[in-house]
Amino acid sequence: MGFAEDIAAFISALGKASRASDNTIKGYRRDLEDFGRFLTGRGRSVLDAGDAIVTARITADHVHDYY
Repeated sequence: MGFAEDIAAFISALGKASRASDNTIKGYRRDLEDFGRFLTGRGRSVLDAGDAIVTARITADHVHDYY
């Protein structure tokens, strides 16, 4: 499963398991997609041969650098 699929799975689970509003869910999706664009722009360290983000390669440093 890649990053895009992980986002979709997380958003689906969030919608089912919580009482989060539609705006909250949209906000999470928007933030995660923005983080994905950030990661893509950071170089090859988190990308596979097809330029897809590999979630397992994301480190705490990536998250820290994003903020």
